[in-house]
Amino acid sequence: MDIIFTTVIILLLISLAVALRRLFIFSLEISKNKYEIGVSLDIGKRQLQADAYSFQQMRDSLMAVLVDGEGEMYSGKAAALTTARTFTKHYSHYNPTSGSQIFFDKVFKSANRNIINVLKGNNGYAMAGCVLIDENRLGYGVAGNIKIAIYRKGDLIAINEGQLLNVLTKEKLNDGSIGEGVVKRLIHSKKVYSFLGRDDYENTEFNESPITLKKKDIVVLMTDGIYESINWKDIENILSKTGNVEKKAKMITSLVKDKGIKEQDNMGVILIKVLKVHY
Repeated sequence: MDIIFTTVIILLLISLAVALRRLFIFSLEISKNKYEIGVSLDIGKRQLQADAYSFQQMRDSLMAVLVDGEGEMYSGKAAALTTARTFTKHYSHYNPTSGSQIFFDKVFKSANRNIINVLKGNNGYAMAGCVLIDENRLGYGVAGNIKIAIYRKGDLIAINEGQLLNVLTKEKLNDGSIGEGVVKRLIHSKKVYSFLGRDDYENTEFNESPITLKKKDIVVLMTDGIYESINWKDIENILSKTGNVEKKAKMITSLVKDKGIKEQDNMGVILIKVLKVHY
């Protein structure tokens, strides 16, 4: 456990340095009127905040990742911080001409290996959702149950389903690889079947074709502490209000806290508003 604690302290110091750099980048981007970014994390009723995030910009590309760590004591936090750091490091070498799928394939596998190496057999893992915006084209990659959506003209539109057993069973029923009996047993399961920090990690959920963003779109990344606690109509109502997305992100986590859920999980949400598009 001392190793995990020391690792967490080191990762926290690294994260602080990354955060300071990120704030500089954030201010630079606002001055260019391309994106407006808001983030809100809340510990909920847990003893430790194991959600983490990172965002970074270079040239006409923006990367944002939201991570939900799980595990005993500090293991979940170490897994989350390791994942966020891995994405930041890989993005510094990202080449937009290669496409987002190559980036996602490399970075998710790298984060998986890094978690295993850092935890050294301790029980901890992470779920992550990442978006890449090249000019006005959006690509995403997900491991686990992070939800990604786009808010456009009053509607919050989900663009991924998450790697849950109920989603997997529907897909396998449609392709004929499992029968209806198995589906009936698993269709209501909310268990995650893929996450980072496992020896047999393989599957990353991503979009095969980029999504074209429009001016005033808001890209939303959420952990289950958000979307399982409030309905999407509540989120739409907040996103429809005036004010910057930083304020709206905090309003979303505050609304969850106001529910007074007894065992409220950690909460994390990232909002990215498109202020300018390229054609």
